[in-house]
Amino acid sequence: MARIIVADDSRMALAFYSHVLDYMGHEVALCENGKEVVEEFRKKPADLLILDVEMPEMDGNEACSRIRKMPEGINIPIIIVSAHDDEQDILKGLNAGANDYLLKPVKEAHLIAKLKTFLYTSSLHKKDIDLAKNHTELAGRYRIEKLIGYGSHSVVFMAKDLKNDNFTLAVKLLNEKFISENISKPFIETAEKIKNIDCPNVLKIFEYGQYNSQLYVVLEYADGGDLKTLLKKRKLSELEAAKLAFDIVKGLKAFSEKNIVHLDIKPENIMLHAGGYKVGDFGITIPRENSTLPINAEIWSTAAYLPPEALTGESAVDSRSDIYSLGITLYEALSGDNPFQSEKPTVAMFRQINFNPPQLKDFDGSVSSPFSDIISLMINKAPDERPSLKELEYTFPQLIEFIEYKELETEKKKEEKVEKELEEKPVNEEYIAEKIISEEEKRVSDEIKKIRKRIYRAQKRKNTPFIQSILTILIFAALILLFANIGYYIFGFIAGPYKQEIIRGSEAMIMCVKCGKIDEQRVIDIHSNKCAKCGGKVGFAMVCEDCKKDFPFTEPEIKADNIEEYTRKYDELNKCPFCSSKNIKPMLTEKERRRTLKK
Repeated sequence: MARIIVADDSRMALAFYSHVLDYMGHEVALCENGKEVVEEFRKKPADLLILDVEMPEMDGNEACSRIRKMPEGINIPIIIVSAHDDEQDILKGLNAGANDYLLKPVKEAHLIAKLKTFLYTSSLHKKDIDLAKNHTELAGRYRIEKLIGYGSHSVVFMAKDLKNDNFTLAVKLLNEKFISENISKPFIETAEKIKNIDCPNVLKIFEYGQYNSQLYVVLEYADGGDLKTLLKKRKLSELEAAKLAFDIVKGLKAFSEKNIVHLDIKPENIMLHAGGYKVGDFGITIPRENSTLPINAEIWSTAAYLPPEALTGESAVDSRSDIYSLGITLYEALSGDNPFQSEKPTVAMFRQINFNPPQLKDFDGSVSSPFSDIISLMINKAPDERPSLKELEYTFPQLIEFIEYKELETEKKKEEKVEKELEEKPVNEEYIAEKIISEEEKRVSDEIKKIRKRIYRAQKRKNTPFIQSILTILIFAALILLFANIGYYIFGFIAGPYKQEIIRGSEAMIMCVKCGKIDEQRVIDIHSNKCAKCGGKVGFAMVCEDCKKDFPFTEPEIKADNIEEYTRKYDELNKCPFCSSKNIKPMLTEKERRRTLKK
């Protein structure tokens, strides 16, 4: 949830803010004047500020103005609170940089409404907030304490188990509109399977059931929060990311052994607990009638982490799909950016199918080539090209060993530099004593390094090096492909006329760039499709909702120095060429049009 700084010189007002923001699950920093606000924000920035205008030492308007001058405070939403409702006082606060204002006495409903606006929590409903506010009991056992997470499909609370010494748990409550059989059945079946998993890298499920008209599941509480909260503060080091990957791979392997596909691996669903990482929550796989995902389909996974096969239906959704989502999560953890992220889910889904992000090592020299190569394999569009969970479970420990050894070597060079500097200092008795101690510590440290280096070399002799193992896998895959092709031609020679053509690709409307002809074709790679009339280059047929004109969408070559610049330029191209509107959508195929008319 969010970090909010509140400032008011009234202790009663601060107690009110603390009570409301606490049961909504937010982190609150309380201040009594504007000077404390500026110091607190400089020490640790916040997601929202609520400032009373009339305070001692520094008023709310002055504090707002100073925060706006900080680089971290330019885009932070600020709400001014005042007892005066005249236009001049309100304008003074807005001119100081405030986004909005509240009038005293502040009402709880008004405060919650402002929070929902500025923290983008519009999916929260009043009844969900009331469950935390009233400390509601579920199943006569679980007392809800406060809100800790929310989404378009569910809300998550911290709760106490009244029958188990107030043991802290998490309760996930689905929205009541998702009580239909095609959702509740896979939800309960998946929850039951996860309940039987005993793995330290999977968040434990204790119970599930129904509260009024809503499904719920009782989960293990992760005291470290989720990975998303951590990534808001900083990127992960290479060693941290490798250890994260190894933990989640072990969790996904436990899922795979129970024939479960998580289908929603993302930073919000990776939990930190007891110094390690756990797979939390789970998506729902709903069977569909054909391979193409309907435009109005309910998507339970997050588009920015969704594997292409879940959209096109060209391949089965299995453990390789979770590997793809984990690859994107690692990409984001190391770079600080998700290359598929977009405010519009349709744009994110388009990128998942058509966009190949640059390798991490190409724009971030701190990421080693082995780790960058693994991630690139994990986010390969073709599921068959991705490494398996078994391969990753074998590879990541070697990668961790490689990174730790690299860091030890770097540390050794630093120590040699310090030793050289010490030798240049003037000698005295006190310095000699300190040097004897430091030399002893250094000797022990060097012995540890020697042992570590010997273990690493032994591991290299025992196990196939990373690059060599990858080449072995590729050669083995090439041999399988060769024999498969030979078998295919032999079968074709024998079967002859009985051979059937395999239809691949998803149906889409395309438009010729040259002659403007609109046609319906199956598309695997849009760059390989040609116009049936003139043989010219084609793009996806798009329709502008504002000017109602059709146009082909092609993906031109974009030159950029980093992934942020690439994403920004990509978004600029995603608009109507006639009216520059971004309110565009793909043209419906004939099947989709008939399906829409039936509904």
